[in-house]
Amino acid sequence: MWKHGTIEDVLSMIQNGVNCTQDKSGKGHKITRIETIADANINYGKTGFSELDEKQKIKAALVKGDILFSHINSPIHVGKTAIYNGNEPLYHGINLLRLRTIEEVDSSYFNRFLISLFWSGYWKRTAKQSVNQASVNQTDIKQILFSYPPLAEQQRIVAKLDAAFEEIDKAVVATKQETSQTTSLYNCMVKSLITDEINDSEACCIGDLVEEIVTGPFGSALHKSDYIENGIPVINPQNLFNGNIVPNYGKSISLEMADSLSKYKLRVGDILIGRRGEMGRCALVSDNESDYICGTGCMIVRPNGKVGKQFLFEILQSNYVKKKLEEGAVGATMLNLNQKILLSIPISIRSLDEQEKSIDAIYAYGNDTQKFNFNLERKIELLSVLKSAILAQELKGETA
Repeated sequence: MWKHGTIEDVLSMIQNGVNCTQDKSGKGHKITRIETIADANINYGKTGFSELDEKQKIKAALVKGDILFSHINSPIHVGKTAIYNGNEPLYHGINLLRLRTIEEVDSSYFNRFLISLFWSGYWKRTAKQSVNQASVNQTDIKQILFSYPPLAEQQRIVAKLDAAFEEIDKAVVATKQETSQTTSLYNCMVKSLITDEINDSEACCIGDLVEEIVTGPFGSALHKSDYIENGIPVINPQNLFNGNIVPNYGKSISLEMADSLSKYKLRVGDILIGRRGEMGRCALVSDNESDYICGTGCMIVRPNGKVGKQFLFEILQSNYVKKKLEEGAVGATMLNLNQKILLSIPISIRSLDEQEKSIDAIYAYGNDTQKFNFNLERKIELLSVLKSAILAQELKGETA
């Protein structure tokens, strides 16, 4: 026979954590933080440390089966929970609630119920919102309706859910591996079309294919005071996404200022490459981008007559070239592209006709890879939906 009531009826404890000074020194007692349950499990590597006195330790010591509830967090994370497994001593810190169930309610079963609320988006819809943060209080939690069967049935349901979720999780891992393998195959194909089977007649380096390299203007040519709104876009690495230029995330200068920096104006067919920060990001300049200005964080690579612009672009954005650039990058806190290394990277060169065939092959395989990976990502989404559906079905129980 199922019992019906509210969450308040089945809690023997609901309380805030101990308010104390925490640090990351590794000294003292491990104490929970919001990050401790970020992946919905207890992460003992993401705790704070505090020297607790005996009174605080008695109040804050977690007991196996205690549930930690994120009641103050960003809207997409509020309501997330994790159950303490007792693997290591751990103390309950501020900004997480601790929930403990009565003896006739299995804590794992109850946590599954809380997970179902979170997955359904309940807290995202009902939590009190403020700037970049949402919150729920103890009253919000206690008033939620909750039904449960006898203890043995709860444990049977938990075991059934664990077994089903384990199989689903295995399927998700396998699908992600399949996505990774497909992407790796594509990258290998691109590499083979660029670098493999080099013979003496084909061997060259990127520098042999470049007419000119222009590095973006430094502070002496472009000052902070030169930037305006709604002007000519200045393109830096943060404006380069998946081979395209997105000018909305950056700065602009006046037309007059852009004319004075004509050396740095982009031309159709130029290849823009990030040289610091997001090093190695690339974009091929199209017709409507030829008035843009190359920013300090980028350089312009202009192909010569030996190579098609699209072929050189595929070379520069390949994982093969990115790896070579990372190996030779300089800078302690921010990697900077080494132009000399870029120009010396070995590749194979073919006739312009052969380059065109290679580009067609790359695009055809790339489109197939993208479609295949999209279907795999959709499969992962459906597996997550399946978990939610199974959970909801198993917890539905009898009508009050």
